[in-house]
Amino acid sequence: MTTVEGEPLFVYTVFKRIELFIEKYIGRTTEVFSPDSKLFQADSLQLLQHHQKLPADLRHFQGRQAFFICHEFNSAVWGDLVRQWKSGEALQNLEYLEATKLHHFLIDEEMMLYEFDAKRIDPTRRPPTHTVPRLFINEKETPNTRPITSHAYVVRETDNRVASVRIWQGIISMGVWDKTEEQFLRMVE
Repeated sequence: MTTVEGEPLFVYTVFKRIELFIEKYIGRTTEVFSPDSKLFQADSLQLLQHHQKLPADLRHFQGRQAFFICHEFNSAVWGDLVRQWKSGEALQNLEYLEATKLHHFLIDEEMMLYEFDAKRIDPTRRPPTHTVPRLFINEKETPNTRPITSHAYVVRETDNRVASVRIWQGIISMGVWDKTEEQFLRMVE
């Protein structure tokens, strides 16, 4: 095995994509999800978990695209994550975030948008659609992220960048625009 200063080389590698399946919570999982874990440095992260609570502190994710599939959503946790993005404390490089709830039970959209402190586009106007090329595509995925066309959006305080937010059929999506709020609102038809 190749080593650097006595440590295995893989410890120093930053991955482009990580897919992780977590069947049940085990004690060692906390090591994988420590704040300095290489997991959070991947450009694209996909986590599938079959237990309710996500052990990862997702605010440490430094990549651009994250996809989560889980049994339950805790609106307060997702609200905190979006608020941390809005304040500039977390997810600095994020382009796209998607969380899918297994079994497609309904999510209270209004409650979640309240948790996010989302702004609204006038319902008589048509919002722009956000989509970006996927960083990694397998045989089951489309070349682009799921389109987000939503009247709800949030604004990051540090640079005034906008993210469209959509909650629909058990999926929470957030797409970050390379636009300020003023530029974003000019795209609204």
